[in-house]
Amino acid sequence: MTLIESSVMDPATTICRNPEIMFTELGDKTMTMNIETGNYHELNSIGSAIWREIEQPVQIDLLRDRLCNRYDVSPEQCLSEMSDFLTELSALQMVVVGKEQTGN
Repeated sequence: MTLIESSVMDPATTICRNPEIMFTELGDKTMTMNIETGNYHELNSIGSAIWREIEQPVQIDLLRDRLCNRYDVSPEQCLSEMSDFLTELSALQMVVVGKEQTGN
């Protein structure tokens, strides 16, 4: 599994949930559990919104645009905070990271 680093987040990078992560939504929060490691985490409402958005692979720039449309945040601030969050999820093996394939 590839790890991402916040400082080198490429807009063409795709990200999606690790299918091995179990989760349940509790109101506006999401509880996740990595079955392999036994680690669990609680995502706040914005983390939960991102979690829902990455059900299927999505490019970083599209995810940023979706979040900017949903919340009152500049693209720069959104990308910075989203990058930190996705870097943390990556380190916890909760997401799968790749590059967008071109030429179908």
